[in-house]
Amino acid sequence: MSSSSSSEGTIQLAIGSFDFNVSIADNPSGLAFRSHLPLNLEMSELNGVEKHCDLSLAIPTNESVLNFIYAGDIVLYGSDTLVLFYQNVSNNYRYTRIGNIDDSRGIADAVGNHQINANFNLIDSSATRNNGTNNVRGGTTIQFLKIDKYPLNPYPLGSKNRI
Repeated sequence: MSSSSSSEGTIQLAIGSFDFNVSIADNPSGLAFRSHLPLNLEMSELNGVEKHCDLSLAIPTNESVLNFIYAGDIVLYGSDTLVLFYQNVSNNYRYTRIGNIDDSRGIADAVGNHQINANFNLIDSSATRNNGTNNVRGGTTIQFLKIDKYPLNPYPLGSKNRI
């Protein structure tokens, strides 16, 4: 799924040892959801395709029929039920878009077929940019090195060893 989102609209979803980056929809519903973070939610299984939980938050709705829902889509059903889809599914229910997981590979493994504890947290994007680290699925941390625009060439011009 592609949703309109801004770089400041990225949050993190942690489920067990899995971490996912989530792009929040650039709409009043997504922004209202983001304003309530951090949230720790117990989500129940439904129909082998989704996890859901009732919210006690005031989130504006703008429901529409989503004909196809992708694994990683996060929506609001009615005015107070948050739904996380972990399978692709055809649909004719009305939902309000909240956001979507940027890379949903592994989401089905993360959620399993039981109740889950989902932690939605803000990401400090300035800290990520400054120290060059980023959390990825599985709780692994990757260190990114800052490289000059033109790295040193080990084979100077005119060298017979040039590639």
